[in-house]
Amino acid sequence: MKWLKVQFINGELNRVVQERDVINGGYNILHDQTSTNEDGSKSYYLDRTGFTFRRNVTGLRLSTNLFSKINAGVHLIKTRDDTTSVNKVINDATFLSDSLVKGVPIGIYTIDEFKNAISISGNKLNTPTNNWYGQKPQDNLVLGFNIGTILDNRKLTIDFDWNLSLYNRDIWDGPMSISKLDTALDDSLDGFIGVAYDKDGKELSGTTKIRTEDIIFDPENFQSMFIINTSMTPLVPIDINSLKSNPIAAIINMPSSAFRIKLKGNYSRNSILAEYLQVGPEYISLANPFLRSNTRQFTISDRISLLQQKLFINVGFKHLDNKILKTTVSPLNTNTLFMNLTFLLGPNMPTFVLNFQSIGKNNEKTKLDSVGSRTVDLREDSKASTSMLAFSVPFTSGDLKQSITLNIGNATNIDNLNNKRSSSYLFSKTDSKTISVSLSSLFPNQLKTVSLFSQTKLEIPSLVNKELIKTPYTWTHLSFSANKMIFQDKINSKGVITFLNSKSQISSKLLGLRAGFDYRLQENLTASMMSQVRFNYFPDFKEDNLDNDGDGKIDNSGEAFNINSIGIIFNVQYNF
Repeated sequence: MKWLKVQFINGELNRVVQERDVINGGYNILHDQTSTNEDGSKSYYLDRTGFTFRRNVTGLRLSTNLFSKINAGVHLIKTRDDTTSVNKVINDATFLSDSLVKGVPIGIYTIDEFKNAISISGNKLNTPTNNWYGQKPQDNLVLGFNIGTILDNRKLTIDFDWNLSLYNRDIWDGPMSISKLDTALDDSLDGFIGVAYDKDGKELSGTTKIRTEDIIFDPENFQSMFIINTSMTPLVPIDINSLKSNPIAAIINMPSSAFRIKLKGNYSRNSILAEYLQVGPEYISLANPFLRSNTRQFTISDRISLLQQKLFINVGFKHLDNKILKTTVSPLNTNTLFMNLTFLLGPNMPTFVLNFQSIGKNNEKTKLDSVGSRTVDLREDSKASTSMLAFSVPFTSGDLKQSITLNIGNATNIDNLNNKRSSSYLFSKTDSKTISVSLSSLFPNQLKTVSLFSQTKLEIPSLVNKELIKTPYTWTHLSFSANKMIFQDKINSKGVITFLNSKSQISSKLLGLRAGFDYRLQENLTASMMSQVRFNYFPDFKEDNLDNDGDGKIDNSGEAFNINSIGIIFNVQYNF
């Protein structure tokens, strides 16, 4: 169907791992779980370790495009750890039994050997097959929708996305029934969830009150999609009381929801973007573990094209904070101002790029904090400025084509509270300066070369005897690489020479050599080989009166000069 698009995924995010191939890599004795029996004997707890559950993922999306003006879709993605994927017992896994195990000699045991030793000693062993103390199996269901439209003769687009996350951090015990939910937050089986009573049986004010009759399904009947129990976060995804008074606001602002509103317009020479993004503090997606939660972000930018689309100017502002919940203490506000200028004269002509970014951070703290008997300064009011200049000029000399590129970068951090802080306060942010120059050449005989020089300087702050010290670090890098097609363009031969000079508290030099080739066996089949060797040189180790390489000799030649690594890599690639 042209008006309906179906997308489906099914697979694994994590492969199963049964154990780590080390002692205590499959089992571990938890001494804090040791208990004493009535007869005076001991019960020891042997826990499973070193495992990773298989994490299965399934996703479905239905989308449509109506009248070339309206885009809409619904989607869900289900991620769950498979508790049956990990073996309950590993017979060959070894673990250490120490002196804390009464009547058992110290040594390395398998589970059968340890069970026998425990039995002989007159004690007992608890070996659970689930609810292990280490990693817990998790469950996650994310569902949502999106809708968008195109207006003003396709110059303006409006998009809205909304998602809800249901997350369970421990599904060992399976789903709960409605009667168990009744007593999940309180001890009274009264038809309400979260209602607390005083000693006289009167309802306490200010408690969450959710009628079990308002739950439209039994959690046990929903377990194929999502497992609901007391480990679910949040236990109740939506505020029932707010839902009755303001349903739209209650749904959109749920702590486990995420939404985005985006407006984009293209008018004259301007490309304007305005976007608001909010990810709730309890929004979790196991399919996207790098997603940052508890954030609100507002962005506005404009990209302007001038001089017949040869000059582009992009300016914008971004605000980011974590003030979604009213109870947030010392929220962190981040304001970013950015500007980019790109000048493209045309093919085989010079290019010019200038970037500038200013980031200000403030956590709204005005006073110092006390931790025990100490006073700590957790105030944040800083500004980081970064700038980058790039300039590239192509030129020719006869049949030789060349291009030279210059990059200059700078990062500066300023503490706006510097005059108000103690002299022993460490402002740990690092300033840096970078510069690089490269020359690429293409010779008539198909030889390509690249020569590169780069240098990076850092000033890393530290406290020495309560005095702020900035230690300089300088890395200077030189490299030359070349490649050439030979044997009727079937083999691409390659070679690289690199040199790195590091100067700081300890100086070092690194020389690297690489050589190899790519051999095109067939149109879709290529074999590659690359060999490499690296040498280290530490001039400071020659006269420091220390045995730096652990060979029992002091200041010998092997300490200053050694082979860092050596190897050959061979692979075959087939393009389908």
